[in-house]
Amino acid sequence: GWYLDSRRPTGLDDPATFAWSLERPLTAEQYARSIQVAVNGKFRNDHPLVGQLRQQFREVLPDAAESTIKDALYLSNNAALNEFLASAEGDRDLIPRLEQLNGVAAAELLVSSCFGRSPNAEETEQLAAFLEGGTQDNKRQRLRQAVWAMLTSSEFRLNH
Repeated sequence: GWYLDSRRPTGLDDPATFAWSLERPLTAEQYARSIQVAVNGKFRNDHPLVGQLRQQFREVLPDAAESTIKDALYLSNNAALNEFLASAEGDRDLIPRLEQLNGVAAAELLVSSCFGRSPNAEETEQLAAFLEGGTQDNKRQRLRQAVWAMLTSSEFRLNH
């Protein structure tokens, strides 16, 4: 099958080819669902995270894709998102699955779960080094930080 990539292929400049799409931020509902699917593999429309994100990201179809300082601070200090990640303890949830893998395999699962694509060599190397660095005691914290970084990244926040 084929899919739209969140990154424009090199040398392809005509959007009419449908090989890529214009960047636009996800709506609050899309963002909440995407976070839930990436972390839990499923979503609930009535999850508290949906309401929290709706309060912050009110504009549905903005003319320009602009992230504000307020948005960045919200995502950096969002207790609801941090609690959501901390509560992802089920066997099918992303963080426990990542714990069972080595750095390279964990990097591949992390990128494919969050971005729907395979990581490039540089991403794999950097993520694997981060995930394998440190002690076994703080492994879960490193995994949460990596998942949080992916979920709050521009690649995730914009259509992916």
